[in-house]
Amino acid sequence: MVGASGLEVLNLLNRVQAKLVLLDINMPDMNGIETCRRVRERFGGRKTPIVFLSGLDDADTVNKGLEAGGDGYILKSSPLEVILERVKYWTGPAVRTNLDERREKALEEMRTAVKSFHMLAPLLERPANETET
Repeated sequence: MVGASGLEVLNLLNRVQAKLVLLDINMPDMNGIETCRRVRERFGGRKTPIVFLSGLDDADTVNKGLEAGGDGYILKSSPLEVILERVKYWTGPAVRTNLDERREKALEEMRTAVKSFHMLAPLLERPANETET
């Protein structure tokens, strides 16, 4: 099922029990972070994994998504295989029995990736002929 806006997602979740909720950050009516927060408040905590699929890659946005109750964050620019693997990870048969463990592992992986990206970004922006002094 697909909800094109934050309000549609909330309405869908009133009718169905989802195995996974994928949210973009930029959505009509209310953004994905607020939608995530409301899903967690309305539907009793962390029963259903919520993963952000967004083009925004700044650490502040990622952290806000996680603080709102998100369980993972995937960049839209990721290869399709990576996106599918993450969906499989969060919908796998063991997800209900060790959800907290999976959540902690995914959050740690994400924080490490964000730190690595931000440490490497200045090096990637430096012209090839520039050397450190």
